[in-house]
Amino acid sequence: MKDNSRLVLALSLFWAFILLLLGCWWIFLFLRVNGHGPVPDNFARMIVWEGSFFFLTLFSISAALLGLYWRGLRKTKELQDFFSSITHELKTPLASIRLQSEVVGVTLSGLDKEEYKKWGLVIRPLERLVQDSKNLENQLDKILQLSRLERTGSLDRRALNLLSLLKRTEKEWGYGLNLQTQCDEDLWVLGDEFGVELILRNLFENSRQHSPEKDVVITLSSSGAWANLTYRDHGNFQGNRNQLATLFYRHNSKRGSGIGLYLTKKLVKHMQGEFKILTQHPFTVQIALIKTAAPNT
Repeated sequence: MKDNSRLVLALSLFWAFILLLLGCWWIFLFLRVNGHGPVPDNFARMIVWEGSFFFLTLFSISAALLGLYWRGLRKTKELQDFFSSITHELKTPLASIRLQSEVVGVTLSGLDKEEYKKWGLVIRPLERLVQDSKNLENQLDKILQLSRLERTGSLDRRALNLLSLLKRTEKEWGYGLNLQTQCDEDLWVLGDEFGVELILRNLFENSRQHSPEKDVVITLSSSGAWANLTYRDHGNFQGNRNQLATLFYRHNSKRGSGIGLYLTKKLVKHMQGEFKILTQHPFTVQIALIKTAAPNT
């Protein structure tokens, strides 16, 4: 999200600086005229009145612009705090609903065939409830993380086993996809654990919503000081490639929120990595993170 308040502040200060220069020019002109002899009374009065009005207008408008800037900044912060707070409050009951649904689902799956058929009408909606709860939880996590980045921009970077984190995230959030992972070596990267997990969750969600086929290939490789994660599905993006991964951009799709790829790119940037869109069909992205040594155990 672009911070237009900073642009307003910069333009306001630039406008005030230009007007101040004009005021200095008036003073210089007055002194120059005064140095060539007596100044006519009407000219002096004109300079005094116009100069006074000029500086009064200058400071009044500048104060108004600064006031509007700080007011907008405060309002923006209040909105960010509100959405962060309400998102955090919603996460707890939603996680509880998902957990209890999963417990009931596991309990029912342990029944014998006859009992399982009897409870079949309950199990299928229960499975859908679990998936919908996870999707909603993922949306809340994205909003919460985006709000944190907009406010502080800080992440907890430390050594992570990329393959281990990928496997764990696939098991929890890769439902509905046929995931194939290719990895030649054990890679450790410098990153934020929840941030990397959220990146993968966003990519999984993007494939579920926009790829006609659910086969996904994830390749982990090493290149110099970088660990590369290449993600490829069967998506066929037809929109503007330069606008992809910008906030709320969905091209002509009615699905998704337009937050996922934007947040992914922003998270990678805050981890001092690189995010690239390699191809649009098949849809392929590459995420490069800084390699690091495995921590001593």
